[in-house]
Amino acid sequence: MSVNKSIVTTESKTAGRQARHAVFHVFLTILALALVLPFVWMLLTSVKTLPEVGSPGWLPEEAQWGNYGKVFTVPGIQFGRWYWNSLLVAACVTYLQVLTSAMAAFSFSRIEWPGRDKVFLLYLATMMLPGLVMVIPNYQIMIHLGLVDSYLGLIIRLQRFRNVSAQEIHAGNPPLTGRGRRN
Repeated sequence: MSVNKSIVTTESKTAGRQARHAVFHVFLTILALALVLPFVWMLLTSVKTLPEVGSPGWLPEEAQWGNYGKVFTVPGIQFGRWYWNSLLVAACVTYLQVLTSAMAAFSFSRIEWPGRDKVFLLYLATMMLPGLVMVIPNYQIMIHLGLVDSYLGLIIRLQRFRNVSAQEIHAGNPPLTGRGRRN
């Protein structure tokens, strides 16, 4: 009798665990669909005609694959230049971030040097400062170094002063934007 009870108990535990896993996977699937949905909408909208963009339907009547080529020829819009700027800055920032982070991590974790723990605590303290607190001092440093309105200034700001809001990036990085801004 005791063997049968343990088998039934184990089977009911397994069934309960499988039910929890199934519910969890359904939740994850719904969450994944919710996250992918804006990208699907963006791609479908990109191949619509201009009048279709505001229409309530998701699917275009006829896919306009030429829209991707037209974006490079619209007067007054330098999409190719903007794309190149984004690639250049992203590649440089990523390279510098990986390089400096790896060196700092190695230094803090493997090398014993005087004051290491105090410097590490100072580093952690600077990470806890809100990004807006440092905008004006960082801008003043960039002015002093003559790096305002330059690729190097933008790369250093994004690499060194990591607390950059999405609004700053999409708005042309206002702390580094001035009268003579380069395109």
